[in-house]
Amino acid sequence: MINFDETKACRKCLLPEPFTRLNEDHVCGECMNYRPPVLKGMAALKEEFESKEKKGDYDCMVGISGGRDSMYALYVAKKLLNLKVLAFNYNNEFVHVQAIANMRDACKNLGVDFISVVSKRNICHKIVADQLRIASSFGPRALCASLCGPCNVGGFLSAKKLSLQKKIPIIIFGNSDEERLSDFLKIGKRIPFKQKITNKSAPFFIRAQCNKLLQRMEFFSSFKETMNFCFTAGNEDPGSQQISVTKILSIYNYIKWDRLKIVNAIEKELGWRKPENRVS
Repeated sequence: MINFDETKACRKCLLPEPFTRLNEDHVCGECMNYRPPVLKGMAALKEEFESKEKKGDYDCMVGISGGRDSMYALYVAKKLLNLKVLAFNYNNEFVHVQAIANMRDACKNLGVDFISVVSKRNICHKIVADQLRIASSFGPRALCASLCGPCNVGGFLSAKKLSLQKKIPIIIFGNSDEERLSDFLKIGKRIPFKQKITNKSAPFFIRAQCNKLLQRMEFFSSFKETMNFCFTAGNEDPGSQQISVTKILSIYNYIKWDRLKIVNAIEKELGWRKPENRVS
């Protein structure tokens, strides 16, 4: 059990030390440095597509998960911008059945093509299971260093592979720069390699590395990416990467995130539903 000491937490957001540094007024650096985002606007979003030459059958690909933010991104691309859209989902093997239904219904109601990709080897399940076992030896800070990697890497590589195959000029994700943590808050504990292979969890570590290689081979797009085992912030966050001939856009850098507006639109026009007995 973790004991929360209010005297060592930010008085505005409650982020505690050692995950941040507090000033004399007990305010963390994140709150001190926060500035409201300046949105680029719908006109700028439209210009992104006007400046791109269409070489394939689609104007853009929208990454969807079945959640409200990505569903609204799909709605904007098709209904508001009137684009020829390919909806894409990377099934990370942890997808709720309602999310699957949401994606299917939304694409049907909008009349957009839909492709969902899933590992043939249940690769995310295997990697995450082994990383949980590794964390039992090294603690939760070792886990947060790489737990999200399998889903993010698989999602990015499979999206990149499809966009290159289909000659899609732009990929839209339902996120924003606001969602990214600063480097200081990414306190993942990197364990020295020697400790990993001499610890009791060494078999799990070795198996996880083998499965990471298999994941990259399954969604192969380049030799360099296949041999990259470092799940750093730079290569596990799709929003921080670019593809040579495909531009990646975070839609909420352009338009305001408004929960009520988003939910109203996708419920009424896309048939979106939240899971039963859940707040969100």
